[in-house]
Amino acid sequence: MVHTADRTVGSRRLAAMLPAEVLARPGYRSLADALRTLILDGRIALHVRLPAERELAEAVGASRATVTGAYDLLRQSGYVRSRRGSGTWTELPEGHGPV
Repeated sequence: MVHTADRTVGSRRLAAMLPAEVLARPGYRSLADALRTLILDGRIALHVRLPAERELAEAVGASRATVTGAYDLLRQSGYVRSRRGSGTWTELPEGHGPV
């Protein structure tokens, strides 16, 4: 679990939290689904900074485009927010709560 006091999760630590099937076929949708699950079940706390796209891509053995696609999908669905220079942070869409 990522403690809220930490406020960041490292790329290697996050990669270790992902299911093996995501790492075996790291498509952006399966990566986004796995990250969404980690956010919803609390293994990644809310308002925690996720790794930079390049760092996570290297840690999971995927292309940066795969991680960019996953982060974009999570942003569109309200599970992360990003701001240039500030990184990507976890959140929940309005009306959703942790499982």
